[in-house]
Amino acid sequence: MKSYSNLITLIMVFTLWLGLILGCNKRKKFTGQAPAVVTKATELTSQTDTGVSTSCSIDFTYTVNGRTYQASSENGSCYLRGIGTQGKACYTPSEPQLAYFALPNETCGK
Repeated sequence: MKSYSNLITLIMVFTLWLGLILGCNKRKKFTGQAPAVVTKATELTSQTDTGVSTSCSIDFTYTVNGRTYQASSENGSCYLRGIGTQGKACYTPSEPQLAYFALPNETCGK
């Protein structure tokens, strides 16, 4: 039984590591940046095995090459990202409609 426990632990560690690597690689393509403004912030709550989890759904606008885009991302706290919050859109240069909201001190593409 102990060998199954070790195997399960190893699989869990590998899965976590793989998720972190893939998650980091997804953000690397978002190397473009443009000023952005939050237009809507909605707090989301969900029940998990360990309790209640909260996150924030953010709608924001940004302009790339004279075209204005609207996008949404889920991150952080609504308290820190209220309507009118200035930040930046980290977007994919080849597909500028794909973006996530970042605060001014965050670096796009990392």
